[in-house]
Amino acid sequence: MTPNCCMVHNHDYIIIVQDLACRTEQVYGLAAVMFQAAQAEDSTISDTAEKVAQLEYENRQLREILQFSYSIRSTEDKHDD
Repeated sequence: MTPNCCMVHNHDYIIIVQDLACRTEQVYGLAAVMFQAAQAEDSTISDTAEKVAQLEYENRQLREILQFSYSIRSTEDKHDD
């Protein structure tokens, strides 16, 4: 009678191990998805920071052009008087 008892336990053990293996694969799959999402977020943050830096540079350049334009107008207005 003892061998049958061990067979049941072995069968239950196999089922538990198979379930654990399946759950482990699911965790690995979720971890891979989370890793990809984190990489995409890092890339987006980097792209956004690069875009902000470019816009700040362009903004400074446009302000300088605008200031130059105002100074030319001011000089022209003084000559017209």
